[in-house]
Amino acid sequence: MKVADLTSADMPDYQEDTAIIEVAKNGKPLGTVEPSRRFYKVAQQATAEVALRTGLNEDLYINFATRTGTRRLCRLTYFRSLHGSGSAW
Repeated sequence: MKVADLTSADMPDYQEDTAIIEVAKNGKPLGTVEPSRRFYKVAQQATAEVALRTGLNEDLYINFATRTGTRRLCRLTYFRSLHGSGSAW
């Protein structure tokens, strides 16, 4: 996985940070996923939109936990395989 870009948007009701992450397996590109984090201004509450990439034998979940700087993010990634137990990175 590689973070291709981090974007921010300031909407009337919320602020949103989105990570654009390129996913590859064994060097073969599989596409991109875009987990995001929103902060609702009135409610003073944060939510996360988890990116999910599913396959026949495995699932990839990426949670954009927090932004730690202008070009850095903290993420929690969980990989689940039908051939064994999952692992968190």
